[in-house]
Amino acid sequence: MRQISRKEYGAAGNTERYGNVLSLGYKGVSVNTAEWGRAYSSGERGAALNTGNCGWAAVSGSGGIAVTTGNESLAVAAGEHSVAFANGWNALAGGRKGCFLICSEYEQGEEGKLLDIQVQKVDGTIIQENMLYCLRKGRWCQVRKTPEIRIPEPGKIHEQRQERAVFWRWLQEKAGKLSEYPGRMIQNLFFEHEISSTGKRNISRNRMGGIQSSGSGSIAVQDSCYPGNLSSVLGSRSILLHRADLGLALAGGCQTTVIRTGHAGSAAVCAEGTAAAALGNGCKVKGMPGTYLIAAEHDLEEGYITDIQIRKVDGKGILPDMYYILYEGEFIEAWKYN
Repeated sequence: MRQISRKEYGAAGNTERYGNVLSLGYKGVSVNTAEWGRAYSSGERGAALNTGNCGWAAVSGSGGIAVTTGNESLAVAAGEHSVAFANGWNALAGGRKGCFLICSEYEQGEEGKLLDIQVQKVDGTIIQENMLYCLRKGRWCQVRKTPEIRIPEPGKIHEQRQERAVFWRWLQEKAGKLSEYPGRMIQNLFFEHEISSTGKRNISRNRMGGIQSSGSGSIAVQDSCYPGNLSSVLGSRSILLHRADLGLALAGGCQTTVIRTGHAGSAAVCAEGTAAAALGNGCKVKGMPGTYLIAAEHDLEEGYITDIQIRKVDGKGILPDMYYILYEGEFIEAWKYN
């Protein structure tokens, strides 16, 4: 299966094996939850998200973010000032010079324990451009050359609005929409209310309200036009991308990743072995003991990320249930910054 989205803030999703999805527009998002599937995003500040084993997430636009939680999967940042986050067992990350790579190390197994998360900038010396890396025994290991990211040409992709196992459901009634079935895609563009999803490998997107997703291997995208919404994912090996200004993004499942962009928002994780990334300007992050906090600093004039740091909530240097931001390369309590 192949699906394409050309619109600004557009979305394309895949839940079938070997499927490819592509987003071309500004702040577009492409998502894959199936094994061997590939998600590409070529628009400026786009996002590519993958939870399928052996899947790909790749961005080629400036300021993009690629995230994968699948085992033996790839996250590639081929655009300027982009971020690749490989948060799965034996997952690999690579990118062009100037990008940031985030890698996790897990114990082997389907529900392996999270051992470590580290970040490196592709500087051409310690971390080489266009090479894939993984984290082994706390050290960055160069694995192989980054495969060529062949973004399919739009004219050669057959646009499919519906597929047997993937469909868009336009929500036009009152709140309380629920998807219980696996491998489904739900999107709300019309009214200000929540989406609830409980099926495995589901894809949920809401531009007008919050999201609650509890199925394992699911992906939720919240880029509401209205600031201040709450979104949460509770299933294991899931991804939550929250791009609206203000509001809270919350994750609670094992090997789950929450990514917070937008302006002045919050990200929180409450289960050991999960990670929260506050990558937006002015965003803050907190977690419970055993979780990992990722925070970024920005060039205020250009808007791109200049530094990323990671800390584990250990109860000593980083306290549980306390919001932090990154300021001049150091984690500081958010209330001190304000």
